[in-house]
Amino acid sequence: MTASTAPASSALVTGATGLTGGRLVERLVREGVRVTALVRPRPESSGRPKPAVLDLPGVQAIAVSYTH
Repeated sequence: MTASTAPASSALVTGATGLTGGRLVERLVREGVRVTALVRPRPESSGRPKPAVLDLPGVQAIAVSYTH
């Protein structure tokens, strides 16, 4: 592999908890890429489980609150 075709060693993914973003994160992790996932904050009281993709090795989730 040349430097121009080598995979990135890290990636930033928004929408990592969605269908497409989650699949992207899974693939990146399989390829050895460290992933930083920007996610919306989830209150503990929401009763919704944490998406499994955020527990994969090499994934760091950062909760970001953004408004218009």
